[in-house]
Amino acid sequence: FSIFDFRFATGRQAARLARCHSQIENRKSKIGFTLVEILVVIVIISVLSGMIMPQLSGQRGSAEMRSAAIQLYTAARYAHEQAVLRSNTVRLLFDTIDNSYRIQVENPEAEDESEPFEDITTGPIKPTKLPDSLQFGSLLIEPVQRSVTPEIAICFYSDGSADPAAIEITDGRRSRSLLVFPYTGRCEMIDGTTLQTPSEREDLDA
Repeated sequence: FSIFDFRFATGRQAARLARCHSQIENRKSKIGFTLVEILVVIVIISVLSGMIMPQLSGQRGSAEMRSAAIQLYTAARYAHEQAVLRSNTVRLLFDTIDNSYRIQVENPEAEDESEPFEDITTGPIKPTKLPDSLQFGSLLIEPVQRSVTPEIAICFYSDGSADPAAIEITDGRRSRSLLVFPYTGRCEMIDGTTLQTPSEREDLDA
């Protein structure tokens, strides 16, 4: 084994090490990301988030509006049914400050004649508050009620009739309105708002 052979072997090992080092560096350069690439990805994510989040928020608001409208419609229908079943006046009472509503029945034996109604505590419909994103808009009920309190009510009567009413719920952009027809006490939920309550003619023509 000569000095030439030793130098030749050492040279080959050095060349092999150099090739391995070069391959490792190439792999690192392929796997890694540059600062510019990372910034581009961040910008793309920000833009997509700005486009998607309003849509998701709008969908959530639409779902809350739809759910609140169904609950209000169901409460009105229930009040109408209870008036007929109990042969007594039942009212759907709205609190415009608290954005809530509840169902009450007239109590002929009430000690306080100025407040002859009491809450219906049994049954599927409980006092309900609108979601924080919603509020009552226009509340049109005939005859016009003048009260010093923020409460206003739709009365349903034992003969099936009711006070004509149009109750709006809104999130500031969209609205849905509950219509109560006077002659039959029929309830209907519509998109948008209305400037007047249903008439008896509309009720009978439906």
